[in-house]
This record gives sequence, C-alpha cells and structure tokens, in this order.
Amino acid sequence: MPSRPPHRRVLPALIAVVLALSLVGAACGSGDEEADDGEGQSASQGTAPEVQVPTDVEQATYGGELRFAVGADGNGWDPARSNFALDQNTVASSIYDTLMTFDGDGNLIPNLAESVEVSDDGLTYTITIPGDISFHDGTPLDAEAVALNITKRKASPLSGQALAPLETATAVDDTTVEVTMSTPWFGWDYTLAAQGGYVAAPSTLEDADGPQNPVGTGPFVFESWTTGDEVVVTRNEDYWKTADNGDQLPYLSGITFKVIVDPAARRTALEAGDVQGILTANAETITALQEEDGFKVATDVANEENFVMLNEGQPPFDNANARKALMYATDQEAIIDLLGGTDLFLPAASPYSEGERWYSESAAEAYEGFDPDKVEEALAAYTAETGQETLSFQLKAPSGEQQRVAEGLQGLWQAYGIDAEIVPVEQASFIGQAAVSNFQAAMFRNFAYVFPDSNYIFWHSSNANGVGTLSINFTQTQIPEVDAALDAGRATQDEDELAAAYETVQTGLNQEIPYLWLYHQTWAIITADSVGGLGPAAEIGFARQDGKPWWGGVFLSEG
Repeated sequence: MPSRPPHRRVLPALIAVVLALSLVGAACGSGDEEADDGEGQSASQGTAPEVQVPTDVEQATYGGELRFAVGADGNGWDPARSNFALDQNTVASSIYDTLMTFDGDGNLIPNLAESVEVSDDGLTYTITIPGDISFHDGTPLDAEAVALNITKRKASPLSGQALAPLETATAVDDTTVEVTMSTPWFGWDYTLAAQGGYVAAPSTLEDADGPQNPVGTGPFVFESWTTGDEVVVTRNEDYWKTADNGDQLPYLSGITFKVIVDPAARRTALEAGDVQGILTANAETITALQEEDGFKVATDVANEENFVMLNEGQPPFDNANARKALMYATDQEAIIDLLGGTDLFLPAASPYSEGERWYSESAAEAYEGFDPDKVEEALAAYTAETGQETLSFQLKAPSGEQQRVAEGLQGLWQAYGIDAEIVPVEQASFIGQAAVSNFQAAMFRNFAYVFPDSNYIFWHSSNANGVGTLSINFTQTQIPEVDAALDAGRATQDEDELAAAYETVQTGLNQEIPYLWLYHQTWAIITADSVGGLGPAAEIGFARQDGKPWWGGVFLSEG
C-alpha cells in the first residue's frame, strides 16, 4: 500500500450544521453503522450525540464569559511536563492548538500545521507551518519553536519513553521542521493531534514556572490558575482562525473552568446556573438532563474503556490465577446497573467496541469474563501456588465516579472471599503513581485514541521498567507476541497487516489479563440552552485524549 498522501491544511467548520442530529429521537439510534474510509475510525458510535445547534452560523454572537465545570484539576499546564487526562485536555485546548486534529469520520487532518508528510520508509516526517502566527506573548510560531516542543517531549522522562524511535527534530527553515526516526513509525502523526501536538511557547517550555504560566497560540489566553478551584482564560484578540462565514474567532470574551470533583455537585452547579456547562461521565446526570427542559446534551461513546489495572510486577497479580479469579468474579452487568447506565454503558471485552474499525470479535472472545463457577477453582490454584489463603490487595481509585465503581466491585468480590481495600487517590497525583506502577490494582480509564499505535506505550514491554521505575506500561505486562505485533503495526500501512497485528495484540492482552474490562465509557457535555457552537464537538467527538479544536466557535446567545 502506498504511503498516505500529505495532510493538507483544512480549517474546521467551527460553527456548522450537524446533519442528522435533532432533539427528537437522536438518542435512540442503534449506532450499528459508522463511516470509515480506511484512515481512521468514526468519532461516534452507539448512542448518537444529542445536541441542538444553530442552523445558521450568523446566529453566533460575540461576548460573554462561559463558566464550564470539569471533574479534575491538573498538576500544571505545560504539555511537555504536565499530565493531561480528559479534563486537562479540555482546559488546555482553549490555550493551545494541536498541529493535527480529526474530522467527523476520524480522519487525521492538519490544524495548526499546513501539512505533515511522511517518507515512504516511515523514517522521516516533514512538518510545514504557516509563517504568520504568533504565540500569546508575541513570540513567533516558527519552525524553531515547533522543533523545541518535539525535542522537549523527547527529553521528558515520561513522554520520552513514548517517543523512543524519535531521533531528531530540526528546523530546516522558518516554516519547515524535519523529524527523523530510528525505525519506521507510520503512526507518529496521530500523536500530533493529542498532547504530543500541543505547541507551547518557548517560555512555557523552558522556564521553571512554565507549567503555571501556559502560553500557546489557542483561542484563549491564560489569565490565572487557582489550584483545585479554577482556571481563567480570556479572548485571544489575534487568533488565527476564522469561522466559515468569515467571523473572527473566538466568540467568547473568556472562559472560567471550574473544578468540581463530585459529579452530583457538578450537576447541581449547572441546574443552579452557577456554571453554564459541564463535562460528565455520570449516568444519572446524563439521563436526567436529557429529559429536562433548558439543557442541551451531547454524548460521546467512541472514546475510552473503564477497567481495573492489575500490576503484574508485584504480588498478588504477578500470579495468573489471581488475575483469573478476579476476572471470573467481576460481574460487568452488575456494575453497569449500579451506575444506572444500562442504556449508556456497554460491557467491554477489549479496547474497542463492536462497530469500531479495530474491533476484533475473536479477540473479544478471548476474554473469558464473568464466570462464578470458575472463581473457586482459580482461587484454589492461587493458594496452592503462593500459600496465601486469601486473595487480598489494595485497589486505588481516583476521586469521584471511579470510587463509586470501586465500592461496587469491592462488594461483588467480597461474596467470593476476595478482600479488596479501597485507597482513594486524588486525580492530580494518581497518574504519577500509576506511572511508577505504585499500585496492586487500580481503577482506570484509557485507550481513548483513534489509532491503536497510540497505545503502544501502554502495551509494549519496552515500557515496562519495573515497579518503582517510570513505566508507561503501568501493569508491567510483557508478552513477546504482543511486542512483535505492535512493532509490525508500527512499520506498515497495509490495511490487512494492520488488522492482523492489532487482532494479535488484543488477543494476547485478553489471554494475559492485565485489565479487567468493565464497560465502554460514555461522556457528555451538557450545557444551558444559551450555549451555542457545540456542533463540531458532537460531530468529531470530544472524549478522546486529543485536542479540542472547537472552543473558538462556542458562544453565548445571552449575556
């Protein structure tokens, strides 16, 4: 298969009519059909997004400050040094632009870059950027700045592991960057739509206080950060994007991102008018506000999986029968019922759900799942091999919804004599603990990426460096067949070879059981009726771990 053609710059329609979306019946779609042209998966599947959008871009108005609540704070806002989960990506996307983004069919397209081209051998990328864009502090966005961003990520102890094949990033001239690889890596350009593609000013990357003073090229300028409370951004008067009708973006005067960890409190704040929008994964909130007048609800189900990570690098889950016993004792349907999300959450058996491009039925079948008849046998084998009479361990869980799931699992496992102690951990420190495999078992949501190669860092044994050592392979899983398949997928663009490689990866993981699959997570953006311009968010999806290019087109129809 020939190499992909150059990605040419396409400015997203930031205020657009989203076809086939309406308040009547939108949430009833079966989701059995999905668009896929072979370059990426659809951004939507399962329950269709439900959102009311303007039918004419000229309905957009300028001014107003949006108050929008997320569920977790960050540990900083430097994309090369800070941890960005979904909540942090949502905030950071107002400040930074990514070099690449996705269209509504999951195709990779340029955003801040004009083009990204890969050589036929997968060893060299050429990034072309416009020559007329500046950072918020007035410094030019030039090739040197882009090369510095890539180099800083390569030098980072955490992200450097993910960029192992990357050798150099060099400014060829003011608008051209050449990136070289030690081995073929055809999927690297997908990282440019996620945290690896945010372009920060040199001041943010090089100053000691850079994580507290983010400077980007995005639609909003960072003003302040009150840890644990809020991030305030204001309008970038010199933003480089315009809407389809020629309007200068952004529309809003500013955004205050409120941190409200408790999902019930987030809903209360929205209903009380303290905020005008929220990001939530809480089933009760989504279900209730879909039926309540005065709110718009957009759902995204093609994003991440909710699961329990099992650390194979230390007891008890270095023992295969301990992992099997816990899998057999985990009733997915009971957990989904506990969350009240029967119509929102689908049971998971792999990183992909049925209908997605990379879903493999045979790989999903390799995950045995809930089987109460086999629990006792697996526990007996665990005792015989280890001498431990009881399977007991600590289960770490971030604040909020994950702790509720953990409590439900704890109760299910107790019925089989399995003892799990729940250890609450704040989101800001949780990722850091996971990164050194500082857990026995841990609640987690992950794998919200369009292309499977983006999960290489979590699944390849080269990133399993031992407990207590920085390891993006959090579970310390080492499977030679999975390693070989991941390497093969990275080195080809042939569709059949890619499908075979990633089927092997999923099958190997499901046989090894580093993950107890629970359900495919549904996320929602819920806003007051006065908030407009969220059509593109619903169209391209908003719950993956990538940039959100639509903040500039959001507006308030009142105030």
